[in-house]
Amino acid sequence: FASAKYNRKEAPGFDVFHDPDSPSRPPSLKALVTFYRDVFSRGQMEVECIVTSLIYVERLLKAARGRFRLRPSNWRPVLVSCMIMASKVCDDLSMWNADFSHICQTFDLQRINALEAALLRAYGFNATVSASEYAKYYFHLRSMAARLGLAGPDLQSTPLDIKAAKALADRSRRRFPEGKQGKDDDGLASDAAPVRRVQSVGTEA
Repeated sequence: FASAKYNRKEAPGFDVFHDPDSPSRPPSLKALVTFYRDVFSRGQMEVECIVTSLIYVERLLKAARGRFRLRPSNWRPVLVSCMIMASKVCDDLSMWNADFSHICQTFDLQRINALEAALLRAYGFNATVSASEYAKYYFHLRSMAARLGLAGPDLQSTPLDIKAAKALADRSRRRFPEGKQGKDDDGLASDAAPVRRVQSVGTEA
């Protein structure tokens, strides 16, 4: 994490990720894991979302070319937006942004739509994930989780699901074709997809 001090001139176009009311201290590993697991569980996300969301976080930082870095004031919006994007690519039944605003009540629908739009602009409206890219991050994440003690004893013996990785690549190309900017009012890609509705959750993420 970079320092807590935020300079708007440092990252023009990335203001939407800044939360001025966030704590000034970097989150602990426990806080990060708890937050991610909470959104992951409430969002009924597929396992592939874990790897894909990491890809999207790093892609955002690379696209910013050093002008935007993770800080205590922006890690939650960055993580939430990348998880939502990953969910739309990975899940057989995708949720509406309105549903995610119920899951993560600190983010209303307007904010989620703005975060998604900012991500797509940063990516050049290319949110595709190739099978090889997924595999690269899968093994990196598996190794890192083992070093940090965040995985069970069977982690190292779990093989990469090549079929799932290829299917994810196909879905990402269909749902977010490179250069496509059309989206409906709810922030979803313009092509229709099955929808998983969820119950409103009262506890904040």
